[in-house]
Amino acid sequence: MFALAFYTIVLTALGGAALGLLYLKPLVPRPPLAAAVHGIAGTFGLVVLALSLNNAVASGNWAAYAAIPISLAWVAGLAVAFLPMRTPRGFRWLIGSHAALALAGVVVLTLCWLGAP
Repeated sequence: MFALAFYTIVLTALGGAALGLLYLKPLVPRPPLAAAVHGIAGTFGLVVLALSLNNAVASGNWAAYAAIPISLAWVAGLAVAFLPMRTPRGFRWLIGSHAALALAGVVVLTLCWLGAP
């Protein structure tokens, strides 16, 4: 089950990087369906990761520590999706925080997958 969570979260992060490139160009239309798929895949990956962490902290599994920034990135992603963008610049700091938290979680999850810690 951990492998499914790992691959889902990594593919979601890669999709998020592609969406992030679209946010760099202000005149390019942003596909709402791709953002919705990104959010659904991220939610699925986080749920599968949480289900695979059965007593993970007690056993020394670092995947539990990867779940913290990933879940915070999920909350930031919900805020990006549902808060109204009142200015043309929107919530760029929130999108950047979402990306940074997701990247931190993916790095820790990858180290756990490789067996480093």
